[in-house]
Amino acid sequence: MLVVIAAALLPLGAMALHIPGFQPTEYNPGDSVPLKVNKMTSPQTQIPYSFYHLDFCSPQKITRYSMHLGQILAGDALENSDYSLKMAENVKCRVLCDKPLTPEAAEKFQNFIDKQYVINWVVDDLPATAGDLSSASSEKQLFLIGTKDESTQRYFIHNFVTLQLQYHVTKQGTYRVVAVGVKPRSLDKADLTEDKCNTLTQAGGATGLAEVKAGETIRFAYEVEWSENTETTWASRWDRLRESSETIGTAQHWFHAINWGLIILFFSGFVATILLRSLKKDIDLYNKVGLQVEDISGEGDLMDEAGWKLVHADVFRKPVHCRVLSTLAGTGAQLSMMFLVLMVAAALGLVSPQH
Repeated sequence: MLVVIAAALLPLGAMALHIPGFQPTEYNPGDSVPLKVNKMTSPQTQIPYSFYHLDFCSPQKITRYSMHLGQILAGDALENSDYSLKMAENVKCRVLCDKPLTPEAAEKFQNFIDKQYVINWVVDDLPATAGDLSSASSEKQLFLIGTKDESTQRYFIHNFVTLQLQYHVTKQGTYRVVAVGVKPRSLDKADLTEDKCNTLTQAGGATGLAEVKAGETIRFAYEVEWSENTETTWASRWDRLRESSETIGTAQHWFHAINWGLIILFFSGFVATILLRSLKKDIDLYNKVGLQVEDISGEGDLMDEAGWKLVHADVFRKPVHCRVLSTLAGTGAQLSMMFLVLMVAAALGLVSPQH
């Protein structure tokens, strides 16, 4: 019987060996590489929003991707997009869609630009960083929704992006994504045409910016640039991100960790103070030689029937369901120690973000 059960579970065990995010995805030239949009975050507020909460170009059917445990714990919301990427195939100025801005949509975009919300994209489980991949400081930049001109109080949206992707060729001849970069720009609709965009983006001479205001039509477009990276492998592709000291949300996470730590210390001290005062009061009563309970209740000895000594014998009494209690206490202690060690390791940078 056990042999039959083991044989039935063997295929499930084989499927369970593949954990998303822990094994590389192999591509061949021309294979589709999905670009997933994630939640939008801000260094000024702790409220994340779905990418399609704003009036961006969206596919006809928005689907939510399945995520591994690390992404779920991080609160990610990975969804599909209209951006078409093919392995090792460059794209020059592809128009995605035109979006007329209603007063409500324009106001929402302006509000998100004011709060410095950041766009987060993911390609092959690798977050995209803003800036040129060839620049050493590219990981320190943020993919903002847009910018604001403080002098004129005008808002401009980043409606054109250059996707820079790097791949590593394995010994078997397959391709693996090892770096993803995004260079956002704001370009007027007149500058984003199939025959005009290439010259403008290469020369950098756009005639205008995409202003966010009611009645305007925003044209979204993109281009894709692939290049081979012989130095970075799939196993080391996170090193560039892990070494960054200015990733979004780092300051907020430390602030909340310190805040919760101080709250726990405060309440622990408050409870300890109450217990110590109660214990000190009992000890003072016990130290009064010859004091009898008649002074309080009229019978018995205070040493045996007052204060915390009323329960002094209960510590030796066997509790009900002691095995269940000991199991729960041991498991809780183990989980607490695992959590503490994990937090210390994460704070010291010993835990890889890809996991």
